[in-house]
Amino acid sequence: MIKVLVATKISQGVRKNDFCFCEENELLYSGMECDKESVDGGCGCKRSMAGIRGLKATTTMKVIELEKSVNWYKNQIKKSLEKGGWLSLMTIKEAENNISETVTMLLDLAKKLKVGAVYERRGNSINERIIQWQRIR
Repeated sequence: MIKVLVATKISQGVRKNDFCFCEENELLYSGMECDKESVDGGCGCKRSMAGIRGLKATTTMKVIELEKSVNWYKNQIKKSLEKGGWLSLMTIKEAENNISETVTMLLDLAKKLKVGAVYERRGNSINERIIQWQRIR
């Protein structure tokens, strides 16, 4: 059993610059970042995570548990990097190290977060979003 971050549309719109171009429950990983981009800049790279299938991003994510292995997770990340053309820019050793480091970082992060809770990325921070329920009359 592993805890992972997945895309969600829950709480989209809490921030004016929210977006979700991922499928619901799509596995996420940290994408590339622009050097001089601010957290609320137009690109969105410092406030989002990338989906591994669609290679698009979201500003909202949640934690789920999967009955999968770490090796399965590494393989999913590897497939995504292949699809995006990133592995062709690395040696086999660099790719293996990159995938291992990425998976370790993501699993360590998810371990610290609550299953089912919705989160946002703000630069190097992951913050829980407090979802306020409106009373229906």
